[in-house]
Amino acid sequence: MGPPDTARHASLRLPAADVWGAVVREDDPLAGREAVAAEDLAQVPLIVPERHASAGGVTGELASWFGAAELVPPIAATVNLAFNGAMLVRAGAGRMLAYGGLVATGRGTGLAFLPLAPRLVSEAHLAWKRDEPLGEAARRFLAFVRERLAGEADDGR
Repeated sequence: MGPPDTARHASLRLPAADVWGAVVREDDPLAGREAVAAEDLAQVPLIVPERHASAGGVTGELASWFGAAELVPPIAATVNLAFNGAMLVRAGAGRMLAYGGLVATGRGTGLAFLPLAPRLVSEAHLAWKRDEPLGEAARRFLAFVRERLAGEADDGR
């Protein structure tokens, strides 16, 4: 969900990235589209990750993607788990903004995933608390990840 708070956390940027989209019911008028724009989402309440919601609507990269404030629909609910948001979508509470692949969509699920257009991608980061000592397992894991990332850079990936 974007870069971590660098004042409190140390981090490594990972080579993976997450694509944002709208999770909709399969009977939603948008369900057959290849992608959705901000204007397409303006009429139905949204279910958004708690981290990206405020009293005034959405924040961070989602706010930048929506652009004009009048395009941001009302927030129906905030969630910490996409699975819970998917249950709300199935119940007709709204459309959910989430990363692709967090919930099952497609044939037989009752849900569809539509990437946002223009495309919105969040970088993946491995983060840990800056001022707290790491345990042995965490130190070894971090060394392993750093080694793998350096190896990928050497391979030209």
